[in-house]
Amino acid sequence: MKEAMQIIHVNKPKRVKHLKSVDIEAIISRLSRFSDTVWSNEDGTKPNNFACFRGTTRHIILRFPDGNEDVRQYSDRPGWQLWKDLLQPLMEEAAQSYGYKKPLYSKAMFARLEAGKCISPHIDATEINRRCHKIHIPLITNSEAKFYIEGDEFHLPAGEAYEVNNIVTHWVTNDGDQDRIHFIFEVSEGA
Repeated sequence: MKEAMQIIHVNKPKRVKHLKSVDIEAIISRLSRFSDTVWSNEDGTKPNNFACFRGTTRHIILRFPDGNEDVRQYSDRPGWQLWKDLLQPLMEEAAQSYGYKKPLYSKAMFARLEAGKCISPHIDATEINRRCHKIHIPLITNSEAKFYIEGDEFHLPAGEAYEVNNIVTHWVTNDGDQDRIHFIFEVSEGA
């Protein structure tokens, strides 16, 4: 019998909260070996095929929730085994400030916003989004890549971990001449 889950909504930052600087060199090195074909093939099977991403953002999904209610129910996709050695320690380091006894990482992915494109305004509106901290770690970016939360503009430099408030209106523009790539994951208390 499945244990009943206590409904806990996490405290989100008003907009963006800087968590810490992190070492991303090994991740960038491994990611640079992925061709556009790999990105396109992975994107074609993504479970987060929402309208705001179509034609602008490709994803490599490594771990994703099975539904929209219980953060304990998620699936590892085949790529997780390739990346786990680099990403698990990075996730633990970035999420350290939450002080969780047993951090649970129910979502992990790379997101590649093409140069000259934007992700339209949206709210991550499912219940599961209220139960997790959404962490962005920019890997490759440019000064013209901007993150907007309720109209406030932010540039998120590479090599820094940030929590973003994804349950209010947010969007992204990339007016630069290179694609912007973030590693994104979600964390909650699993104890």
